[in-house]
Amino acid sequence: MLLSQEIAQKITDQIMKNLGHNINVMNESGEIIASGSKERLGTFHSIAADVIRNEHRIDITEEEAKQVAGVKAGINMPFYYDGKIGGVIGITGKPSEIEKPARIVKMVMELMLEQEFFKERLYAKHHQHTLFVNQVLEYEGDLGWREVETWGEQLGFDLKIPRRAILFRLLNSREVLERNPLYTMDRIKDTILEEIMNSHYSATQDIIGHAELDQFIIMKSFIPGDRKETLEWFQAYAEHFRGKLDQKFGLRLFIGIGSHHSEPKELKESFIETKQMMRLVGQRKNSLEGVWLAEDFFLELLFEQIPEKAVIHFLGELAEVLRKSPELMETVAVLIQHNMNLTETARTMYLHRNTVQFRVNKIRKSLPWDPLHDERGRMLLQLIVWYSSR
Repeated sequence: MLLSQEIAQKITDQIMKNLGHNINVMNESGEIIASGSKERLGTFHSIAADVIRNEHRIDITEEEAKQVAGVKAGINMPFYYDGKIGGVIGITGKPSEIEKPARIVKMVMELMLEQEFFKERLYAKHHQHTLFVNQVLEYEGDLGWREVETWGEQLGFDLKIPRRAILFRLLNSREVLERNPLYTMDRIKDTILEEIMNSHYSATQDIIGHAELDQFIIMKSFIPGDRKETLEWFQAYAEHFRGKLDQKFGLRLFIGIGSHHSEPKELKESFIETKQMMRLVGQRKNSLEGVWLAEDFFLELLFEQIPEKAVIHFLGELAEVLRKSPELMETVAVLIQHNMNLTETARTMYLHRNTVQFRVNKIRKSLPWDPLHDERGRMLLQLIVWYSSR
């Protein structure tokens, strides 16, 4: 295992802040790859080579150091990673005085090295999962799906297991970073990944990846059961992370939970629903924040499945009439929001009721059915609003 110079120097710098002695780190070839004395980087350390060859520590007293050019008093000892020698760490000073610090440094080096490589493996694994998620969402045709299945098997994912796509979108990450200079986007992303992966809600078959800089995708595995209980469980799952990330960073989140599709290759349809919901929530509410289930938007999502050609054929002309008057279109949206109640619509729009009544009369003239007294008219208005927001 080759110890990278970047990791070695990072660990060395952190240890030296508190130690007060110079440290050199040599790789398994005896080359100095990290040091408090930057001029020594890249040079060969003959004593370290002996330590590696014999796998035992070598102490150099001040008297011995005087006899060899370029050698300083100190302790040189091997450190190990995963049961194998990772290199040599050298601490400058009188061996009798730095015995305890040297042992502590070795222990810290091994612990930090293990942590760094664990983090690298974790990032590599997550990067693979992100690429896999993107392939699941973007594959085309039967050949593309066979490639997805093959890659899924290599990563240990059983794609036949039921899953729902969940979209996490961070709504105020920039604001959080401006408010807290010590935070970085990488730290926030790392924390989110840790929270998701280490939660008691997590499962080995969960597929986690990035969609965009401020978005995470979880293809959450679950055991099908009672519909009401399943929806409540997913609601609790999402609320758990909302609470955690609000507590840690003050983050506000949109969390969209797509529906379950019985065919594994339709998992991307579940994700498409989360994106559509984000747009629909934006139209319904003043804020995207919250947890939203596809089941809460099933009529709108069902409408999205109607071919564009058919929608334009039946709604295009009527929608165009209302679009020419933005105030009429706005009134339609608020009327629907308040179940065609004129008084509530007037109050919400800060208008006199007679003004709303006047607008409704104009809307009536544009439609084949009266939306106040005919259910077909109400449904037609709703479809026009959905069509206009596509």
